[in-house]
Amino acid sequence: MDSEKDRDKGQREIEKPRIPLMSKWSSMMDDLIDEAMSEGYFDNLPGQGKPLKLNKNPYGRESELAFELLKHNEYTLPWIAERSQLLTEIEELREEISRIWTEYSQDYQASRDEVVQAGLKVAWAKQLDSWREKIAALNSRIDATNLKQPGERLEIYKLTLGTELKRAGAGTALKQ
Repeated sequence: MDSEKDRDKGQREIEKPRIPLMSKWSSMMDDLIDEAMSEGYFDNLPGQGKPLKLNKNPYGRESELAFELLKHNEYTLPWIAERSQLLTEIEELREEISRIWTEYSQDYQASRDEVVQAGLKVAWAKQLDSWREKIAALNSRIDATNLKQPGERLEIYKLTLGTELKRAGAGTALKQ
């Protein structure tokens, strides 16, 4: 019985593949490099004796080279330009809402004439309608731009008039 166990153990040892240890691989590679150096394989390489350009990652993705070429030639990808333009227009709209709300609110507060106040309320309602149209157009462009962008982190969120009014400290109605 013991002899069967010994025989099985011996067969298992023979069947196991022998993999060299990592240290053996490392020393084998070192030996190959040393041999190649002694035979002159590394002589007269392009750029020999010149400093390495370490300003970019030699193991980076292919797109890194493309982006570097675009940057050095002062060219922007269309989706980046569209995104920047859209963000600028959103910021301009926010500034406009804040500025016009301040003007209407101050004029309304300063006036004691009911006719003038009624006219300001009508004008404010028309202004809100105008912004709704602007926001709808911007949201349409936001959808199109978001589809062109390569990542979710770059997504531009859609606008709502209520949120933009709240951001500006404005209301939907003029009040005393």
